[in-house]
Amino acid sequence: SIVIPVFNEEPNISTLIARLQNTIGQLQTVSCEVIFVDDHSTDGSSALLREYCQQHTRFRYLRLSRNSGSHIAILAGLQHAEGDCAVFMAADLQDPPELIVQMIDRWQQGSRVVWAYREGREGISMIDRLLSGTFYWIVNRMMKMDIPSQGVDFALLDRCVINGLGACVGANPNIFMSVLWMGFSQTFIPYVKQKR
Repeated sequence: SIVIPVFNEEPNISTLIARLQNTIGQLQTVSCEVIFVDDHSTDGSSALLREYCQQHTRFRYLRLSRNSGSHIAILAGLQHAEGDCAVFMAADLQDPPELIVQMIDRWQQGSRVVWAYREGREGISMIDRLLSGTFYWIVNRMMKMDIPSQGVDFALLDRCVINGLGACVGANPNIFMSVLWMGFSQTFIPYVKQKR
C-alpha cells in the first residue's frame, strides 16, 4: 500500500499520479494500491483525486471530515491499507516516489521499517539546516533515538509495525517517534529532498 496525505496539492497531483504509475510499473512482482487521504483540502485537489480514483482501480480516496494534519491523515490511510507493507509519503513531490522500489527491496531483505532520510534538502537556507540539525540532535539526546540529522518524512512499514502503531498512538500522534520507539529492525536509504 502507498499512503499519501494530501492538502491543497492541486498543481502537483497530475505529475504525482504519472510518477506513481511509472514506479508501480517497475514493481512487476508486487501488487500495489494507492490510498490518497485528503486532509480536507480547500482547492481542487478533492475533485481531481476523485476523478483519478474512478479511472484507476488500484487508487482509493479518503477525505477527512476536517483538516487534522499529516500524521492523522497517514494513520487514517494506514488503517485502510490492505498491503503486507505500506509506504507513506507526501503529495508535494519533495519525496521521490521512485525510491519506493529500493524501499521494497530492503523490506524483502528483512527490514521491518525502511526510512528514506534526507541527506540534503534543496531550497532551504544554511540557518534552516542548522536549526533542523540542532532539533534532531536534541531529540536524539533526550529520547535516546537515532534520527538522522536532517530528519525523515518518508518510510515503509511492515504489516506488524502498522498493527503495533495502531495500538500505541495517542490523541496527538507523532508517527516517526512512535515507530522509532517500538524498536523494530530498521534500515535507512538516503535521498535529497527536492525543492518545494
